[in-house]
Amino acid sequence: MRPLPQHWQFASAEVEHEGRRFPLRIWGWSAESAADAAMRAQHRLAAAVDQLTRGRAGLDYYPRTPLREEVLHKVRGADGALIGAVTRNRMGVEVLNTDVLLVADVDLPAPQRKLFRTVQPDPGPALERIARWATGHPDLGVRTYRTAASLRVIITGLASGPPDLATLVDLGSDDLYVRLCGLHQTSRARLTPKPHRVGMPRIHVGWPYLGGAERTAERWLRDYERACARRAVCELLSVTGPAPDGDASVLVDLHDRVTRATSGQQLA
Repeated sequence: MRPLPQHWQFASAEVEHEGRRFPLRIWGWSAESAADAAMRAQHRLAAAVDQLTRGRAGLDYYPRTPLREEVLHKVRGADGALIGAVTRNRMGVEVLNTDVLLVADVDLPAPQRKLFRTVQPDPGPALERIARWATGHPDLGVRTYRTAASLRVIITGLASGPPDLATLVDLGSDDLYVRLCGLHQTSRARLTPKPHRVGMPRIHVGWPYLGGAERTAERWLRDYERACARRAVCELLSVTGPAPDGDASVLVDLHDRVTRATSGQQLA
């Protein structure tokens, strides 16, 4: 797995575009050093200013740039190689990034409001689709989970490397998730609840936390951790095929432990 950029620096300037002047901040990133990140930020700022002064759009926005996420924990295999990283995304949620497991995020139809009750979607068709895929690949381990609004499938036994996007599509992953995995060459699995599902707003400061933002982030994280107590992210529904071993086993154990996949707790 390629290292995630941990060094982020920004460069700023005041620019004129369509007769108006406004401040522009551009981030640069590096897996090597803060100095390298600062140099990239200056290069990107110069390019952005040139585009704007020429009246052209085209700045890089999500998801075409690396995700600016704090790396909380690196997971290494038996040989010391990087096999996964836990990051905090822009909502404040912890996310597992890895190229050892293939993780499919399978959306379900939205709940429907009928009379005075909410009718949850039937996961049956999606589960049947997953089961057919698993039957056609008996040499792979297929773990199916229920999340608060969708299904998650973790596949083990594949060679490490960029995610097989065709398989993600076959399993019913949404387009944005497929593009995100393709761009960053890793699968991503949410490990902690979405804030709104535990009665919290999303974190309102971006990482790296500058100035007073660090104290704001610390207070939010304390409240978020309390709100997440006794809530699970997913529930393990079924397991087929060979059991995960080696590096895959380490990552599956981490995923199931942090998401509380076998706890029976309410999903969030």
